[in-house]
Amino acid sequence: VTSSEDKFPIENTTATVEFNDSNRAIALISFGEAASESTLLERCILSIRRRGKFNGQVIVITDAPEDRYNSEFDKNVTVLQAKEDDIRYGYYVDDGMKYKRFKTLVIDYMNTVPELD
Repeated sequence: VTSSEDKFPIENTTATVEFNDSNRAIALISFGEAASESTLLERCILSIRRRGKFNGQVIVITDAPEDRYNSEFDKNVTVLQAKEDDIRYGYYVDDGMKYKRFKTLVIDYMNTVPELD
């Protein structure tokens, strides 16, 4: 039996990554009724904070009702409401596919919040 350390050795690593610097952010996209009724988003952010030890900015784009995540998170979590025009844009074969386009809109949404500059 080989350990993950044997498969993926980390010696001779010279790169240093500062995970909490102000030039990085994590973007999460949470859409659909099932997502807004579950606690997966909260658990993900807790994992990012506790296990990942990332205290930087987390941006959440969601179609959940505005009051769903009102005071749920710390000051470094920004919840952005998806625009109805962006949700209804174009033709999609699968209803779930319409949310995938938000991966390409993350920067556009972040640019609407001056505090994220």
